[in-house]
Amino acid sequence: MSTFKDTIIDKIKSGEVAMKPKWYFVLRAFLFLCSMLFVALISVYLLTFIVFALHKTGVWFTPSFGMRGLMFLVVSSPWVLILVLCMFLGLLYVLVTHYSFSYRKPLVYSMIGSVLFVIAISSFVAQTSIHDRVQTFVEAHQVPGFTTLYDAVGKERPAGIAVGTISELVENGFVLQVDGELVTIKIGLLTRQPTGKEYSIGDKVMVLGKKTDTTMQAFGIRHLDNTTN
Repeated sequence: MSTFKDTIIDKIKSGEVAMKPKWYFVLRAFLFLCSMLFVALISVYLLTFIVFALHKTGVWFTPSFGMRGLMFLVVSSPWVLILVLCMFLGLLYVLVTHYSFSYRKPLVYSMIGSVLFVIAISSFVAQTSIHDRVQTFVEAHQVPGFTTLYDAVGKERPAGIAVGTISELVENGFVLQVDGELVTIKIGLLTRQPTGKEYSIGDKVMVLGKKTDTTMQAFGIRHLDNTTN
């Protein structure tokens, strides 16, 4: 041990090994933690925005209509944003695995822990109206980049989804007012719809179906509250 210690001291004296001050390691740890926090916040923002966008377009609710609705969710999800989110989660995983508290942890635990952390924070943020407030702000101030991003939310719904207010009840369906357009909704035997609840004029609903001109054959119908766009 003494020989090894003497060897290290000799290398330090000769300049082969450079001594680094304590502040260097403190600064390095601080920058590392800031990087992890920044990447985690970006991941939380992306995840909550994806959920926010799916809610606004109505795609979030389609799995309640069975396998057809689930496939619609898969096809209509914003996969570009999901891919970007996965990239940031991967970066967060890399940062976590290089930090001291995860040295002795299995790599899979670090990955699971990183994802669960982002999901937990996102679940809390999703309960707030932060994205609604951000949308109002960016639309009022025309913030570059964000304005385009939020403008598309809820205004360009995937083909096959209609969200509006019932303006008239007709035989085997109703007339839905969708952004100034009247769409006749046809209800069939296979249409999935709320049980034990009647449709009334003024009800806000979302319809998943196949549209032809001004008529849509409904695959599924869901009542919405007045806070859903």
